[in-house]
Amino acid sequence: MRGWFRKKQIFLIAFFISAQILWAQVANHLQNAKQAFLQNDYFLTISEATQFLLENPKNTEALLLRGQAHHENKHYRDALHDYALAIEIDENLASAYALSAYTYFKLLDYRLARKNYILALTIDTKNPLYYFNLGCVLSKELKWKEAIRNYTEALVYQPGYYDAFVNRADAYGIQKAFQLAIYDYDSALKIQPRNPELYLLRGLNLISLHRNKEAINMFNRSLFYKPGNFNAYFSRGRALFELKQFANAKANFDTAIALNPKLGIAWFNRGVALLELSKYNREEACNDFKKAVELGCGEAWDYLKKHCE
Repeated sequence: MRGWFRKKQIFLIAFFISAQILWAQVANHLQNAKQAFLQNDYFLTISEATQFLLENPKNTEALLLRGQAHHENKHYRDALHDYALAIEIDENLASAYALSAYTYFKLLDYRLARKNYILALTIDTKNPLYYFNLGCVLSKELKWKEAIRNYTEALVYQPGYYDAFVNRADAYGIQKAFQLAIYDYDSALKIQPRNPELYLLRGLNLISLHRNKEAINMFNRSLFYKPGNFNAYFSRGRALFELKQFANAKANFDTAIALNPKLGIAWFNRGVALLELSKYNREEACNDFKKAVELGCGEAWDYLKKHCE
């Protein structure tokens, strides 16, 4: 009897050790999947996560990881399937709704993206990324006031959220709340004081407020950090034109065109500046208007008909 008992003990110990080894092997699949994802090896991520899920079909972490790998491979429907499986297992999994929303966003299905971000936020009510991303969806839907509200919520929970400042500034600009846009660009510049695009955008809002001298200073700063910025040359030309400094405006339009010959609006503005400088520049201005029209600048049509026919 004693020998039988000892054999049973040995069998149980062996079984327990085998089970531990098997579990370690299964667990390794998940760790391998995580490591592969960090190394941008999405096919290996999917393979390892799938192996893990064969033994653990209700593991939401593995489902979300595999879904993200599918997303990165642009297999969006497969990603959505994995996220849906995770939600079936845990309907309060905010990250699954958020990941679904992001995939719908990539599919340009803004309605379902918005719906899923809202669902994520009903569970995780203070997540700044979800508010920011919902703001991005609403911006795509041209719902600017709602977008602004969500960018603001993102900033409530993450006060130094750079992208939220920039996106909210853009939305304010579209809503013609130019001073509010400037305040947000100021906040963004405290975070990235050497960003040429921020100075450019701040300057454009100053032009809209007819504060052209201040705008020129912004474009100068933009060019300091990015000397070949054709948009800054063009925008500085606009501000100089508004100040009736037509020769200097033309010089800036010249540089913008040299840097980007396909910038139709610059050809048009140079044509207008030429006419302001002298009536004898009519032929040259008309050539600019024709070029602007060729490049798709609709504003040049009226000038072409008025001055060149």
